Amino acid sequence: MTVLHTTSRGSKTRVDKLKLTELLAERLLINIPPVGLAWLAAAPDGVRVLGKTPPSFCALWRLGERSAFFAPAGRHKECLIGAHMAGFPLSAGEMDEAHAMMSEMCRSDRVPPDNLATLTQVPQPGAGGVLYGPLWDYPGQPDLIVLWATLAQAAVLQELVGPLTWPGNPGGAVFGRPACGVVGAALSVGRLALHEGCVGMRLYTNLPPELCPLALPKPLFDVAEAGLTALSDGPARIEGYLAK
Repeated sequence: MTVLHTTSRGSKTRVDKLKLTELLAERLLINIPPVGLAWLAAAPDGVRVLGKTPPSFCALWRLGERSAFFAPAGRHKECLIGAHMAGFPLSAGEMDEAHAMMSEMCRSDRVPPDNLATLTQVPQPGAGGVLYGPLWDYPGQPDLIVLWATLAQAAVLQELVGPLTWPGNPGGAVFGRPACGVVGAALSVGRLALHEGCVGMRLYTNLPPELCPLALPKPLFDVAEAGLTALSDGPARIEGYLAK
């Protein structure tokens, strides 16, 4: 398996993926299987290659809850915004179309528009695709974990692994377009990232409105495992945030 992205600073070489999945469920009540993502040059031996093009980058996250598969770069292009945020190059015409889609997504008198060109892409030049799969049964070590959480669950996880962030704003920020930007944000700075979810994500993931995507990058896997292992009052802390 050729891994193009490695972020081992501050992290163990390997994480116990099943244990971390179980801890997230038991201590934080995360009941949707977390998904691992790794940017690779090509599909690893024995891993199936996705034969269809899903409607969005975030739809691929949900497919990854079921079983492992490799999605080549071209399989991300049904949503050109998602393909761009995933770090895959677009032609000039595709980029124009992505900008037009972004303008339509951001059309509002109350919310300032987001510029697609200034948002942080996944830092993976030359990647041939992404290996997706359920964290508990992931083939190899992922670069990043995507999980679905409420704001209260995200707040407790933040207590364990460090503050949420977006590039360019170390104090932390959350905004809503596009939701797939959470992946590039987490990978680029090696910190936990949260997104409230854009309209496309809500449409293509079919998740309830209280759940948001969280991205946990590889440098924090061992930190999360240790923090969750020591956490004895996770549900109570979650309730505490809801009561405030």
